[in-house]
Order: sequence, then structure tokens, then C-alpha cells
Amino acid sequence: MNCWEYKDCPPEIHRFCPAYPDNGHECWKIPGTKSADGEVLLFRLHDKIERCFACDFYVHYGHEH
Repeated sequence: MNCWEYKDCPPEIHRFCPAYPDNGHECWKIPGTKSADGEVLLFRLHDKIERCFACDFYVHYGHEH
């Protein structure tokens, strides 16, 4: 499953997210990804990883990747 499917992101948000279309199953590894409301989640991986660890998508799927 991809993050935009899990989070039910609208196409106008996920089409411009750097995780789309090839990295939606590992979005926590991609700097500059967007939240479901379109907010850019920090451009440096080091800065965003703490927020990603608390994300329900990461909690559910992160151990698989």
C-alpha cells in the first residue's frame, strides 16, 4: 500500500509529492513529502524522521521496509 492511499490524499496533493509514484511505500525516506493536508514535511530527512516515526502509516508499514 502507498502512503497516499492509506492517508486518502486527494490527487491534487499526492501528484506533486516527491514520494509519488515510486516511493509511496517508503515515504519516510523521502525528504519534502507532503501530509494529507498538503503541508510539506521538512526538506531534510534528519528533520522529518521524528515526525514520521509518530505517523500511523509508518507505525503500520514501516517495519516492512
